[in-house]
Amino acid sequence: MVWFHGGGQRTGSGNSIFYDGTELARKHDVVIVTVTHRLNALAHLWLAGLPGTGEQFAQTANLGLQDLVAALRWVQVNIARFGGNPGNVTIFGQSGGGGKTAMLTAFPSAKGLFHKAIIMSTLVDTAVTGLEPARAVEAAELLLQRLDLKPAQASQLMSLPAERIISALTGGGNAGGQGGNATGADLSLRYVPVVDGKTLPAHPFQPASPLSADIPIMTGSNETEGVPYANPDDPYWTRQVNDDIALRALVKQVVPMSDQDADAMIALYRSHRPTQSRDDLASVMSGDNSALRLASYTIAERKFAQQAAPLYLYAFRWRSPQRRSEEHTSELQSH
Repeated sequence: MVWFHGGGQRTGSGNSIFYDGTELARKHDVVIVTVTHRLNALAHLWLAGLPGTGEQFAQTANLGLQDLVAALRWVQVNIARFGGNPGNVTIFGQSGGGGKTAMLTAFPSAKGLFHKAIIMSTLVDTAVTGLEPARAVEAAELLLQRLDLKPAQASQLMSLPAERIISALTGGGNAGGQGGNATGADLSLRYVPVVDGKTLPAHPFQPASPLSADIPIMTGSNETEGVPYANPDDPYWTRQVNDDIALRALVKQVVPMSDQDADAMIALYRSHRPTQSRDDLASVMSGDNSALRLASYTIAERKFAQQAAPLYLYAFRWRSPQRRSEEHTSELQSH
């Protein structure tokens, strides 16, 4: 099993203790490989689409995914020495790692290097679809502008310290913030796999790629993916939903609707969860309408439509004893 770490396409490391595969290997008799690879603009700055770059950058699209392919080729050659089977390789990942897994199902150079895939709690715009070329060109131009370079000078990037490129990318902050075009904004969300027509010929799941039609896929998400996992100071963790009026207001923030429809939705959820608190119901309804849930449904629906290989759709509902709900990444901690 080859693990691709989370953090979108812009942060994270396969070396994190968070992704230690010891228990998975020990309990389930599998060989675990984790990998670290290029990220953000160092992985997905698409210079081949810029005018004036010639053939110099023709082979530099989707370098982060090409790193993953290199890792899978290493597995094919070497994994038997570690007790693994090169003919039975499963790629899997959560959040951004789920997106990377999804992308490889449509990546021609990955064909034959894996045999099963697990796509966990990921997003539409980095799993169902890739970046359109015009948007990738725009992103490349934005970064070059911050570095005071013209497209014809793109080769100068190779002599710049990585720290300077990252500083320009993030507006001087740390990678991982919300992207934008304003001066000082973090642009790192803009650098994701591009459908360049060569390394990535088409979107992975729009429809499901024929390249992986014979690959069994499991996909799914956590019941309360809408919980704000990244910020312990978020009001979510101290709020109390004291009555149905407050619950209705929360529901309408998630899905705009009339009071009557909100009350009907609450009644439907309550009929299936009669012992759960209003806070629990609010978390579940938010999760059911989160982008992470909808991405897994889309992937499952389009994979199933191929009718060519098994498709498994899971819903993870384990609850933390410390918190009243599970959240994004909880499935990584539950063992």
